[in-house]
Amino acid sequence: MTVAHEHYRAVDGVVARAVGDEMVLLDLRSGVYYSLNAVGAMVWQGIDRNASLEQIVTETVAEFEVDAGTAREDVVSFLRGAVEAGLIAEA
Repeated sequence: MTVAHEHYRAVDGVVARAVGDEMVLLDLRSGVYYSLNAVGAMVWQGIDRNASLEQIVTETVAEFEVDAGTAREDVVSFLRGAVEAGLIAEA
């Protein structure tokens, strides 16, 4: 599973707040809330600091003791879903 771009950014109008190990996103344009689990929160934080896809995968492997292939699939799946929801865009 591959992604065309290595870097993503939050689109204007999406705000994020950490709540414990999780994160809550609010799309101010639509009023829709999203709740991210610990893995999603880690990916979002990576996006916020302009980390590359590879950096986010490496951090996911280290934090959650998952193999690199599974981590990559999960991160790419998150990125695709966030792009489709209009929460992030290619940087």
